[in-house]
Amino acid sequence: GEVRRPGAAVAGAFLLLTGCVYYNALYNAERLFEEGERHRRAGRDSLAAACYAQVIQKAAGGYRREPEGEWADDALLLMGRAYLRRGEFREARSSLEKAAERAGSETVQLQALLHLGEANVIAGDRVQGTNLLNLALGGLPSGQLTAEGHMWRAEALLEAGEADVGWRDLDQAAPDAR
Repeated sequence: GEVRRPGAAVAGAFLLLTGCVYYNALYNAERLFEEGERHRRAGRDSLAAACYAQVIQKAAGGYRREPEGEWADDALLLMGRAYLRRGEFREARSSLEKAAERAGSETVQLQALLHLGEANVIAGDRVQGTNLLNLALGGLPSGQLTAEGHMWRAEALLEAGEADVGWRDLDQAAPDAR
C-alpha cells in the first residue's frame, strides 16, 4: 500500500502558523504606532516614545524572523516611521530605503518615499527631500498621509525661499487632512 508521510502537512501547518505569527506581530506594531501617534498629538511625548520603541521591537522581530516574507516591506516601513518619530534619522533612512527598494506594492513604496523625503527635510537636505516628496505626492491618494507630505514639502520650500509654492502646499495640506 501507500505510505503516508505527515511531513508535508506538518511543514504546511508550520508555514501557515509562522505567517500568522508574523502578521500578528505586525498588526500589533501598527496598533502601537497609532497609539503613539495619539500620545504625540496630545503632547504626551514620553508615552509616545515608549510606544514607538515597542513598535520598533515588534516590527524588527517580525522582520528578522522572515526578512524575505510577504510583510517584510511593511515591517521596514513601520520601523522607519517609528525611528523617524523618535528622531533616529540614520536608522529611519536605512529602514525606509530598504522598504522602498523591496516594496511589494506601489502604495508601500510611495509611503516609504514620502517618509524618506520627510527625513531628508528634517536632516536639512531640502532638495533631496523635496524630490522624494514630489514622487510620493504624485502617486498617493488624498488623505492624512498626503497632508503630512504637503506640510513637509511646504517647510522645505519655505526654507528655500520659495514662499508662493510653499504656501500653496500648505493650502493643499488642509483638504488632504480630511
